[in-house]
Amino acid sequence: MFDVLSMARGDNADDSDREYRFVTIEYGLSPNATQTRKLEETLSVCGSAYNFLLAECKADAIMGIRQRKYGELTSLLPGMKASDSMYKAPYSQCLLDVCKRVERAMSGCDWNEDGDPEHLPRFKSRHRYHSFTYPSDQGFEFVGDRLRLKKIGDVKFLHRYFPKDGKPRTCTIRRNARGKWKAFVTFRVPMIVRNEEFIECPRVPEGYDLGLGDIVTDTNGVKFRNPNLYAEKRDEIARLQKKMQSCEKGSPGWERARRRLAAIHEDIHNQRKGRLNQQAHEMVQGHSVIVVERLSPKNMKEKADNPAVVRDRYTDASWGMLLSMVRRKAEGAGVVVVEVDPRNTSRTCSQCGHVKEALPLWQRTYRCHECGLVMDRDRNAAINILGSGMRSLREAVNGQPD
Repeated sequence: MFDVLSMARGDNADDSDREYRFVTIEYGLSPNATQTRKLEETLSVCGSAYNFLLAECKADAIMGIRQRKYGELTSLLPGMKASDSMYKAPYSQCLLDVCKRVERAMSGCDWNEDGDPEHLPRFKSRHRYHSFTYPSDQGFEFVGDRLRLKKIGDVKFLHRYFPKDGKPRTCTIRRNARGKWKAFVTFRVPMIVRNEEFIECPRVPEGYDLGLGDIVTDTNGVKFRNPNLYAEKRDEIARLQKKMQSCEKGSPGWERARRRLAAIHEDIHNQRKGRLNQQAHEMVQGHSVIVVERLSPKNMKEKADNPAVVRDRYTDASWGMLLSMVRRKAEGAGVVVVEVDPRNTSRTCSQCGHVKEALPLWQRTYRCHECGLVMDRDRNAAINILGSGMRSLREAVNGQPD
């Protein structure tokens, strides 16, 4: 749950956390032939630098030396530039970001009881290294309808939206599966702060239950169906994967199948992102407080007893993506988001509070034998989620239980 109390009071102990939020906007790029060549060169050099630095870290790990810190990695860059002039081509800040990526990759390395490394990160081929970053606003700026990138040029961009009072902070340039270039620019924008009266007595609160068949159900029983985008392409994906296995890696046939497979996954991602973005907008619009479940989608998806079809439905539901969109839109609209424990929300009667011992998933209607309530189980859960969230919210504002 957000720190509702400090948001309500407008505390500003930490400038970056309390007064500002960060919004990332995607811009399509239309580089010319020269700019495309420079973009590809920068991406290739950054990928090579990543593999070189990762090789140094992995060699240290195998010898029993713990991972190098960011400052130690940056100290290797002058020697790399002196030994190979290609490392002078990218903007220097882009190479510093490569050092951060290597540090993050090595931070996930596990160490066994003997002190030996386990699960070392993989090297990235040209098919797996897709982006480079300008980590500060000194490396890029907007000039009219162009995005000026240091050592690349003024690249025309297609999307003209800018957040109100937003200041650009970082810019990540990414090449997608179809070879198109996009810029993801992060802006710092002012945080909208609500007072305590607004939070304690919200005008329009709403609670949402999340599921697989119906991704979202609100307290009025309105549902948003799971589109099952992945299921529609499952046969074609399996065919292309089989073709890649039958072809020699790197051959023309293997490359064509790889490109087509990557394009399919990108289409599914874009369609899913668009639908969830619309749903998140509808969830936030017109509400002052919204309550959702605190879930761990990854752990739920990776349960050992889940068949492949069920895991695909978790992927299509994409609760993590939906909730992140809801949080971002809520911040922009000054809406408070409360996350509650989902335990027993489906088995509890929203009218009398009776808790059933069991409620199988195939039972889609909740029937209470104590008070006689008959209601759709997801709507019943949404009402319980809303009630739990409002109690937590009042406790946070008042400083004591209801």
